[in-house]
Amino acid sequence: MTDADSPHPPSDSPASQPPNSAVLDFSGVHRMIRGYITKLDGAVKSPHHETAWVKTLAGLVLFGVAGVRFHHQVEDDEYWPALVANGADATLLEPLTASHREIDAALDQLESATKRLIASPTDAAALAAVADLLAKFGDHVREHLDEEEPVIFPLLQQYISDHEAHAMAARASRKAPKKGVSWIMGGATYGMTPAEAENFLSAFPKPIIWLRPLLLRTYRRNCALLGFAPEFS
Repeated sequence: MTDADSPHPPSDSPASQPPNSAVLDFSGVHRMIRGYITKLDGAVKSPHHETAWVKTLAGLVLFGVAGVRFHHQVEDDEYWPALVANGADATLLEPLTASHREIDAALDQLESATKRLIASPTDAAALAAVADLLAKFGDHVREHLDEEEPVIFPLLQQYISDHEAHAMAARASRKAPKKGVSWIMGGATYGMTPAEAENFLSAFPKPIIWLRPLLLRTYRRNCALLGFAPEFS
C-alpha cells in the first residue's frame, strides 16, 4: 500500500455508511504512520549526515516511537474494551493485541538505538544501527496495519458511536506525548484527507490549533533539513 492509498472501511461495512468518527480517526492516524515510515525510509539513505540532520532525524524517530506506542495503548485501553462492551467479538481483537506487544518490543530497541545516536551523532555505526532497525520496524508496522484495518474498521463503524469516539479522542489528546507536536500537525495537514484531519484535530486544545501556522513552519523547516517534501506522496 502506498501513502496515496486511502485506508478505508471495506465495502461490506455496516450499511456501506460513510466512515464514522472512530474510523476517520484510525484511518487518519494510520495514514500518518505509513507516511512517516516512508519518509524515514528515504531520509536514512541520505548522504548528508551532519549533526543537525542527525539530531532532527533522531527527533522524528523518537516522535514516531512515542506516537506508535501511545496509539497502541489507546487501542488496548480505550477502543478495544469499548468495542467488546458494545458487543464486538473479543477473539477478533486478541491477535491484534498480541501484535502490539511484538511491535512494542521493536519500539524499545529502536528507542534505545536512537538515544545512542543522539549521544554520538557522528558515529556512523550508531546511524547504521538505527537505519537497520527502522527498516525492520517499518515492514513490521505496515504488515500489522494491513492486518488490523480489515478487522477493526467494520467493528468501529458498527459498535462505536460518534459521541463515544469523540470522548475517547478527547481523553487521548490530554494524555498524548507532548513532544513532536509540529510533526503531528504536519502529518494531519499534509498526510490526512480533509475529513480525517478535521476529525482528528477537533480533539486538540484550542491553543494548539491557534499555533498551527507556527507549528507548520517548524514542520516544513525540518522536512527541508531532512531532505523530503512536506507533502505525503
